[in-house]
Amino acid sequence: MTLMVQHARVIRRKLIDRVRSAGVATVTGYEPDSAPDADDRVHCAVVNGPGRTVPQASTLSGTSVWQSYILYLYLTMPLGRDKEQTQVDPKVSDARDTILDVIHTPIEYGDAVELDPAGAYGDPLRWAAGYLDQENTKYRAETITAGFVAFNVWEPTRT
Repeated sequence: MTLMVQHARVIRRKLIDRVRSAGVATVTGYEPDSAPDADDRVHCAVVNGPGRTVPQASTLSGTSVWQSYILYLYLTMPLGRDKEQTQVDPKVSDARDTILDVIHTPIEYGDAVELDPAGAYGDPLRWAAGYLDQENTKYRAETITAGFVAFNVWEPTRT
């Protein structure tokens, strides 16, 4: 199982680089323990989600895996506006749309690593708007859950 953790880590780093290159958010590879700076910039945390092997995409020469990643987008709400705000700030939804565009290109790592938008091998790509309360501060938030298929990750072994 350690091998897949290493693969998931490398794929997550490449995903973080891709999201960073979009230039729409400050990106970290972890969910922060404390609230981000109270600025007017969208923040994005990329963390590992569930994963599993994919028998239907595996071959006799290699086992494929499906790994999900969770992208949390958030923006500090101005003081006093948390009561009157009825929708997620356009900055957050615009960042979401841009990120959804940039994650569709296959990631080069071994054999292809591809986004699984329709959920052919796992859960389909999804996103949800909402709010996050952290350290007495309210954030506009969006959560993107994206699954990727990494083909031929493990070679078969004989015992």
